[in-house]
Amino acid sequence: MSRKLLPNPAGTANLQRGSVKGEDKVTKKRAVTDREVKRISLKLIKDKEYQRVLREKLQNCTLHPSVQVMLWQYAFGKVKEEIEVTPIVPVRITHEYSDDK
Repeated sequence: MSRKLLPNPAGTANLQRGSVKGEDKVTKKRAVTDREVKRISLKLIKDKEYQRVLREKLQNCTLHPSVQVMLWQYAFGKVKEEIEVTPIVPVRITHEYSDDK
């Protein structure tokens, strides 16, 4: 059984149907980048000078509010938000016209 080749639009001569060239390379690069970011982040968090400055800013109330919220959430857990949903009750609106004027 021979495969019928589809015509390639301009610029897609190297692509094959059903496969994405370079996808594995991108995934590997992303994994390497993620590991590198984690390594740098851990190094920064463990740095004594960084911890001192962070503690100082927190005590002086100069730390950005979003960072403060994040620290509280890591320390005590995120507050659960409860949302009460009330069902919509269908209402029938009728209007009566009267001939009285």
